[in-house]
Amino acid sequence: MGEEIDKIEKQELEFLNKLEKKYNRLSIRALLGRPRYLWLWQKNISLKKRWEAILNNSSQLRSLLTSRKCNDIARDMAILDLGCGFGMYWPVFMQFGFRNFVGIDLFDLRKREKYFDAAKEFVTHFCEGCKVQLIMNDVRNIDNHKLIFDKFDIVLAVATASAKLGSTAIPKDLFNKISDKYGKKDCIRIYVKEI
Repeated sequence: MGEEIDKIEKQELEFLNKLEKKYNRLSIRALLGRPRYLWLWQKNISLKKRWEAILNNSSQLRSLLTSRKCNDIARDMAILDLGCGFGMYWPVFMQFGFRNFVGIDLFDLRKREKYFDAAKEFVTHFCEGCKVQLIMNDVRNIDNHKLIFDKFDIVLAVATASAKLGSTAIPKDLFNKISDKYGKKDCIRIYVKEI
């Protein structure tokens, strides 16, 4: 699987470079007005490291992925990804048969719509043939969200660290509350506080 992840990451980084060129032409700027890629942190943490963090935080998922029937089982499973960013590890899940993803994220308050548009392009490109929904909202507002109808088999939150902002993690009690509300009774819960 390591070589496959490297291949996926190479394709993702190439696509991010195209998005950077497209969206930088629109004069997207950071808080201080300097040109800066909105998804720089996405490129600073390797896909392999993200995937290892997910597996290291869920023996249930690891067991499922090593099962001979994983592809058949995964096709009917739904994943809720809190703070999903560009969903960079969704294509890795797809290698195991997963096809149903819902992601919720703020998509950067500085230029949310542009970031959200870029994320939708990314997900559309890499998750072709899947049922995918991206929601631009604060996860703290999820209790009243009208767009979520599913009950999920996997509820996932993988936080990264920002030099300026610290951890992007949602609080563990909020993660549990969301998992209780939107996860199936036996859902797999994966909470990575920080990579």
